[in-house]
Amino acid sequence: MMKNISLPALLVVLLIHVPLPGQEKQGLSKALIQQLDALLERHEDPRPHSERLWQATRAELGQVTGLAAELEGRIENSGDPGQGIRARRLLSVIQRRDGFPERALATLEGIPVERRSPQDELDRAEVMDVLGRVDEALQAYRSLVKREDISTALRKTLLLRCALMEKKNRSALLEFVKQEGLTREQKNEASVILALLEEQKAAVATFVVEGEKSRRFRQEIRLAEWSIECGDFKKAQEWSWAAWKSARLKRDQRYALTLLASAYRRGDALPELLKRLGALPDLSEDARQLWIRLLREEGMVDEALRIFRSRDASQFSASMRRQLLEICRETGREEELIRAFRELIALEPGNLEWRSGLSRYWMESGDSRKAVKVWQ
Repeated sequence: MMKNISLPALLVVLLIHVPLPGQEKQGLSKALIQQLDALLERHEDPRPHSERLWQATRAELGQVTGLAAELEGRIENSGDPGQGIRARRLLSVIQRRDGFPERALATLEGIPVERRSPQDELDRAEVMDVLGRVDEALQAYRSLVKREDISTALRKTLLLRCALMEKKNRSALLEFVKQEGLTREQKNEASVILALLEEQKAAVATFVVEGEKSRRFRQEIRLAEWSIECGDFKKAQEWSWAAWKSARLKRDQRYALTLLASAYRRGDALPELLKRLGALPDLSEDARQLWIRLLREEGMVDEALRIFRSRDASQFSASMRRQLLEICRETGREEELIRAFRELIALEPGNLEWRSGLSRYWMESGDSRKAVKVWQ
């Protein structure tokens, strides 16, 4: 009879009966069986203690197929309902970790409804969530929230999860953040989602800043950005100042100053910013440069000249002082500009910045003869 079977057909028959790599259901060693027995004989949930068994099985066999098969056999043949439920709980963890959420859900569904613990229901909801069965998962989360045998912390976590799953319904998330007793993590996670939903004002009010230095800067700069986006420029100014003080990297300080100027400009309060910058004792080079730029933007000649002639002017580089003087040219007070440059050339004849500034003025005025004479 074998003579009539072709070679390709014979190969197909053989392949059907040969297990593929990883499909072998290797039996568990005595040590693993003892560890499994110890877990299932305890009258408590085995899931918190499953990691050690998982790692031991992987180390010995290279996979957990044999462990899953052993648990399936015990569920089928167990005469002890309690131990059968514990086996299902442990098996569901193994199946989830092994990448079989459908099997894990079927295993959990096998636990009688009246015997399901809050953790069973939470696991069911999470698996449905993973499988994309969002409506069912949301319903499971909501049902779990109503149970009286869950902790306050878990209830708040579930409420946040429900609110996040209902992102289109902003009211659910807005109501959630009003609750008392929320952890900082819960508040901040909700704040990020609120900002994405264009509820920046609520996000700013909810977010809790913590840490220091660069870590703190990143949070404060985020709040400054959100405040600008929602048009709360007073808050944006406060958070920009805070971010500038927390920043340690030069690039962070510059970005904070950029937002600071934007917050005051959009809030029609640049004179207030200039006054505050002027009152600070030790401005960084970038902050001084911002100060000059804003003075030029506002055309505040008298303030520029006051700074230029004050003893504090020594804090400004020659280039910055030249920019202060150029405010005079930009606002039509050219005689003061010429007089100031000539005085500086007389006082500091070796400083080319002053000659360059005056020469540039004459060139822009179309008088090349006087521009050349400055250098003679």
